Amino acid sequence: VRLQCGEAHRPEKNWIAFTVGSQLHLVYSLFPHAVLLSRLGDGMCERLWSTASFPPLNRLAGEGSLRIHGSATAVRYSDDSFLALMHTLDDAGDYATLAYTFASAPPFRVTAVSRALPLPPTAFPSALSLPPTGLQDGSRAEKLLV
Repeated sequence: VRLQCGEAHRPEKNWIAFTVGSQLHLVYSLFPHAVLLSRLGDGMCERLWSTASFPPLNRLAGEGSLRIHGSATAVRYSDDSFLALMHTLDDAGDYATLAYTFASAPPFRVTAVSRALPLPPTAFPSALSLPPTGLQDGSRAEKLLV
């Protein structure tokens, strides 16, 4: 089924896909943090949730020269959160990539935003992976691959 979400008159990208149970959700925008529920039966999407209540993200969005975009898919980080990447793009065309978490239940509020990851300004990570667990300390933070 082809999804019929967003605007049909221009290409759209940087959506963040994640699943809750068997339902596909899409982060459509980072600020506000707008989440769509896809209907796989007919390909339509419903914008059901939108939040703008996380002060650090509000400040980042308030920096007029930065554009904030999503990046690839989110991964389940804990029972109550997903982890995803976002990137900012400045007027010079340089990217900064940040990690962020959001709640795993509606309305999917943003719960944390990292500092910029130490990457070159032309780097554009587009995926996250959590390898199988098995380190002795049980820490997931050490196993995140960008």
